[in-house]
Amino acid sequence: SVLLSAMFLAFLISPLYAGNLEPPARPPILATAIGNGAGSDILALVCEMHGIDYENNLQLKPEDFTERLDSDNAPGTLFIAPGALVEGDLYTVCGVEEIDVGQEISRIENLISIAKKRGVPVVAIHIEGGFTSPDNDPRQSFDLLMPKADYIILVSREGPSEYFSALSEETGVQLICILRESFQFIALLFTSDRIEMREEDRIILERMVVMDSEKLTEQEWHKKQAIENFNLTWDLIDKKDRTAEDDLLMIHTAHASRFHWGVVGTPIEFARGEWQVSRVYSLLNMAESALYHGELSLKYCTDNAISGFDLAFGYEAVARAYMVARERDRMDEYMKLAREAADLIEDDQDRNYFLSELETIAL
Repeated sequence: SVLLSAMFLAFLISPLYAGNLEPPARPPILATAIGNGAGSDILALVCEMHGIDYENNLQLKPEDFTERLDSDNAPGTLFIAPGALVEGDLYTVCGVEEIDVGQEISRIENLISIAKKRGVPVVAIHIEGGFTSPDNDPRQSFDLLMPKADYIILVSREGPSEYFSALSEETGVQLICILRESFQFIALLFTSDRIEMREEDRIILERMVVMDSEKLTEQEWHKKQAIENFNLTWDLIDKKDRTAEDDLLMIHTAHASRFHWGVVGTPIEFARGEWQVSRVYSLLNMAESALYHGELSLKYCTDNAISGFDLAFGYEAVARAYMVARERDRMDEYMKLAREAADLIEDDQDRNYFLSELETIAL
């Protein structure tokens, strides 16, 4: 379900890259599935959690779709989840469905035709994973649905396969591949006809998406997230008029950066990540957490023979945490160690910057 939320985000914010603030997916959402496609069932749970107007009708008939379009609460988007097409009883997420492949193909083709005539976007959604065999292969429904969709949303841990990449290239249908995400901004994207949000939130949303064109490996993606969350945390640290929401966001982005460095980084990135988390907690007057992460930063330096700039800032983080805790003696102890470490910083500009930061610690 976390990955499905990512899919929603990518689809809805993709116009931001073209300078268009109007999201192509509009509630009410009407969804159905081909065969045993499970995506629409999981999508229903996500929408329910966030109060998004959504209906999941696994056996949606063309005449019912037309009736809904003529109603006061007409669907704004049609989502279709491809699945295996097998004659007879087919086990789905919600139970057992009796499938006639010919009728199922006709149903989907008619739904798409109606949507196109009425100007309703058709979104094909597929969540990779699960059991696939020659008797349970969704490829037939992919071939039926994907070329006719307005967008293809693929949720995958490894990026798009050659099949999906080739399909997008051959048909010209936009493929959006999502690797990771969280729930936190889904509801925001559905709150109005046009996306209206703080610039900080917009930046986060844009950074959450990994488009097919980037073709990042998993390691490259983690590094990208580590750097961007680190930089965003710095922006929030420097922000003069932070709100309570900004403070919480600053905590999350600092921890997010440290997490991603934990996957692809080295001890020096670990030390810097812990230092930044400690600085955030010191700014928020949370002494215990500031001290915990400051000591971790210092430990990564001492355990890995990291000296100079990073070691000095490790001592600085601990000293600052003791300042927040109002423990003057311990603060002075680590201030002295920080100054000694500063003497080993070879670059004059780096040393002067560090000393200017150290001067902000006082009781």
